[in-house]
Amino acid sequence: MLQYLSAHAGAALALIGASYSGCDTTLTIFLLTLAVALNGAAFAGFGVNHVDIAANHAGVLMGITNTIANVSGFVAPYVAGLLINGNSTLGRWQIVFYIAAAVYILDTIIYVFFSSSDEQPWNREVVVPRLQTGSTDNLVTSEDIQQHAVTSDEEAVLVDNRNSN
Repeated sequence: MLQYLSAHAGAALALIGASYSGCDTTLTIFLLTLAVALNGAAFAGFGVNHVDIAANHAGVLMGITNTIANVSGFVAPYVAGLLINGNSTLGRWQIVFYIAAAVYILDTIIYVFFSSSDEQPWNREVVVPRLQTGSTDNLVTSEDIQQHAVTSDEEAVLVDNRNSN
């Protein structure tokens, strides 16, 4: 979590610094590069979080969160265009960088207060129906399978063996 916090807070500070760099292109490019590099460090922190909370659904979770995160990819240029179009001043660019920094800060606050590395209960609530029909006594849960430490090939044998009892 500290890595994520420092990555996005650092990127926000770099963007604010870039907004005050004026027309110094070298400093502006350095600060923008630093912001992107720090942002990249956050991926090591939150990327594995999907596996921590729900390994069985990590791909779906990454797809959902990545889709939501990429909304900014088309909203940001639109908002910047609204602010800059026909009035490209340093003050207007500062507003653009402030908005980007605010998104980083808001994102960090949400992550710090609401993220968890605890496995979620819905991760293991996979029920595999047995071959015979009947009541819920005839269900094998993922906990049953995990308790016996079976592989996927042995899983069918476990189900068959329980049905014969």
